[in-house]
Amino acid sequence: MSLDFSNMLKATNFLLLLSFFTLDTTLSFANSDLLVLAKVSVDEAARKVADDKKSRVLGAKTEVIEGRKVHVIKTLSDEGRVENEKVDAETGKTLDNKK
Repeated sequence: MSLDFSNMLKATNFLLLLSFFTLDTTLSFANSDLLVLAKVSVDEAARKVADDKKSRVLGAKTEVIEGRKVHVIKTLSDEGRVENEKVDAETGKTLDNKK
């Protein structure tokens, strides 16, 4: 009985590729679920921060921080300072930004 290493190598490569694409798809769905499950949208949070701080929004994204969905809003103040404001995606409240 002889082992066919060529077929074993092909099968191994196939399984590695399959697992890579499965992982990539899972991560994509996980990120989209963050946006769907948030009660306060990232756009609403960005508008609130811009109005409250009277600053310009440079960017916004949603992250999970300590198990909580958080919108991170990057702003530019009138003085030219770039700051990151964190807003709880469930309540819309601004979080302590010292962490």
